[in-house]
Amino acid sequence: MNVLKLDTYTYKELFADAVKEWKQRSGEEEIFPSDVSYTLLEMQTMLVDMLNYYSDQVQEAHIKKYERLQGHREAELCPVPLAFRMQPKQPMMLWEGTQFPVSMGETVLMLETMHSYQLFPNEICSIYVEQNTKAENITELLRALEGTYTLSLQASVCSLYIRIKDPLPKNISCSLYICVENSCVENVEMEWPDMAELYVEYFSIHGWQKVCELHDATHALQCDGELRFQTGKDMVESTCFEECGFWLRLRIKEKCLDHPIGLQAIWMNTVLLKAQNTLAKSWELPSLAMTHIHISGDIAKEQVMLQIQGMDKRWRLHPHRRVQSQHDCCFYWEAFPKDIIAARLIAQREELRHKASTFTLNGICSQSIALAPLSAYRLAFLMEPSVWQDGDIIDRYEKGSGGMGCYRTENGICMGNGRDFQLPLAAENALLFTDFVQKQENFTLHRETIQVYLPHLTGSNARSTPLYEIPYEQPGIFFHKEELVQFLLQYPLLSISEVRVQTKPGQWMIHILDTCNHACHIPAYRCYVQRLVQQHVPFTDRVCVEDIHIQELCIALRIQVLASSQTKNQLEAVCKDYIQNCRVQRQDLYAADLLQELRKSSAAEIIHCCFQRDHDYERLPYQAAVSYRLKAVVIAQGI
Repeated sequence: MNVLKLDTYTYKELFADAVKEWKQRSGEEEIFPSDVSYTLLEMQTMLVDMLNYYSDQVQEAHIKKYERLQGHREAELCPVPLAFRMQPKQPMMLWEGTQFPVSMGETVLMLETMHSYQLFPNEICSIYVEQNTKAENITELLRALEGTYTLSLQASVCSLYIRIKDPLPKNISCSLYICVENSCVENVEMEWPDMAELYVEYFSIHGWQKVCELHDATHALQCDGELRFQTGKDMVESTCFEECGFWLRLRIKEKCLDHPIGLQAIWMNTVLLKAQNTLAKSWELPSLAMTHIHISGDIAKEQVMLQIQGMDKRWRLHPHRRVQSQHDCCFYWEAFPKDIIAARLIAQREELRHKASTFTLNGICSQSIALAPLSAYRLAFLMEPSVWQDGDIIDRYEKGSGGMGCYRTENGICMGNGRDFQLPLAAENALLFTDFVQKQENFTLHRETIQVYLPHLTGSNARSTPLYEIPYEQPGIFFHKEELVQFLLQYPLLSISEVRVQTKPGQWMIHILDTCNHACHIPAYRCYVQRLVQQHVPFTDRVCVEDIHIQELCIALRIQVLASSQTKNQLEAVCKDYIQNCRVQRQDLYAADLLQELRKSSAAEIIHCCFQRDHDYERLPYQAAVSYRLKAVVIAQGI
């Protein structure tokens, strides 16, 4: 932010100007330090210099406060939805907030599903458009983002007929994703004009029937988005355009559209992901008379606590139990006491719980706590053991309420000074994050993984990304470690190059190595792999995920006659192959065995061979957490 600098003169320059002005006004040619006028000029110059200094102490926080007084509000970071087409080989359920990690160099980007999705191994076979009693097959044109079909809408009603491979299950939410030309991301705060109507129908035993619970995020095909709906009756096969199958029909009735609709793609089994990582989430109970609640969020599978709020505005724990099904988690509890005023459920991921354990408050004013940038959160302060009180989070230029709270800074939060906010209790785990979401700014993934381009997030005309395919198959329970290894190596977006699994009764020890050799060292990456594996092993088993550390070593060779460059390259290749074979077969490295391999493959008279790391070794044991890589082959001549 460019701020006008006001303090541009030094004290000497200000005093020289004051003396010059005094001489012009008084008519005197000289002024001496012993004069009273000289002292008065010094005092006035000092005051002006001080005022100039303080006028330049306006910081960015003051500018923000001045802008807020004028009604200006900063735009919140809102992740643009990314459309991904899944290819399930069997029916599968993706809960809201299901996470997909993407490794980007030294960082891991976390994507989350925006809704709950019930996916089926189904696909679109053909698409027809009917206008003015004329029908046209546009299947190939809309199979991918390779062209545009323009709907002129000259007729009163334009119909799209979509033939699918298998019937849609009734009373289960299904979706279609539609891409249109010159689209913008749906803005929930914007009121879309009612320029057209869209009807979605399916063919049943009773003929064409309207779908139930239609949610049109495309606003009658004016922007990219989902069509979410349910079929209330069983679909049956019918013949349209000389093709027999299961049919859907989209009828568009134009009212006052001032532009044609350009269709680009229609897809099934598409999920919307957003670039954010939800580490904590709370649900306020709508009624205190409730004794159970159903939650379909993926974070509900994590550790969940039930809190009740008394008349003193403080939260205390209340016992509950959880029953998990395929579609949601149901939480049960005994009836609440009559003197409470509110109740809530709080779910936290293990990553946040581990990080919060490091937040030890010292009870001293202005203590700083570092948090990830671009985070949105709410928190409560520990008042006494297992008793919490919600706190306010404000900017530095705002005035505190005098209760519990803290200031928001660029790097995290800062505790109060005991005046605007009460000093927190000095204790470990003294902060409870009731909501915590890490958002992601604009990013680019390369085609080698999955190419995704996310434009500037604060723009209202930001384009949603094209659709990308993810082969996905959700397995059952693993009973052999070889199955688990293949699953992790083939799992989309993980980019794991090597997996080593050690099993004991009731325990799975997994060592992983990322393709870029360092992305897996991030705790969030390991936590995700751990949660993923726990879903596919017996629930009584314990899963632990660790890194594979790369150790570079040199191989020292002593030969009788100095070797040529071709021989050196040959010896180096043999050493690499030996290390690779030992890694695959999970065997120790023996210098004697390597010496035999070198003598078989080369005509050079090799006298001695050893491994060099910090010392000379004749044997390097195989370790699941260590991967040996050849750094260099050192060749010396001697007896």
